Amino acid sequence: MQKGLRQKLIDLIAKNDDLFYLIKYWRLRIIMFLSHFTTDEAYIRRQYRSRTGRKLNLETPKLYNEKVQYAKLFCRDQRMKKLADKYEVREYVREKIGDKYLTKLYGV
Repeated sequence: MQKGLRQKLIDLIAKNDDLFYLIKYWRLRIIMFLSHFTTDEAYIRRQYRSRTGRKLNLETPKLYNEKVQYAKLFCRDQRMKKLADKYEVREYVREKIGDKYLTKLYGV
């Protein structure tokens, strides 16, 4: 595509909200469809690269985000599900160290 034509398409999409959301919807659907044909590691590596601009280092993760990605792939502790839920983790804290460390809940 020529730069002029590309810019015209971008301007057209930017002015038309319906077209913008339609393209965004189908782009997401295609990505979700294609993700069924790849491994978890390849998908996470691609997502990390596209969002951070850096290559993911899973061999020796040093950055916090690299360690999170490593944990998502290789740490299969069943407690993680419970600890990730902000309501279920309260029960875990209650059992381990008691109620005095729990804050009051609002809007539950």
